[in-house]
Amino acid sequence: PVPNSLVKCIRILLHVNTTRSAAEMQHVYIRGAVNLRPTLSKQL
Repeated sequence: PVPNSLVKCIRILLHVNTTRSAAEMQHVYIRGAVNLRPTLSKQL
């Protein structure tokens, strides 16, 4: 077990080709999943 982790978690990684810049990308999290990427959640 990982301290402070989610009890159950399914991660999905998608690679997408787009003309959008990194600043235009929007990371979407549901429920407690935002805790998986604290560095990105500060930007939300």
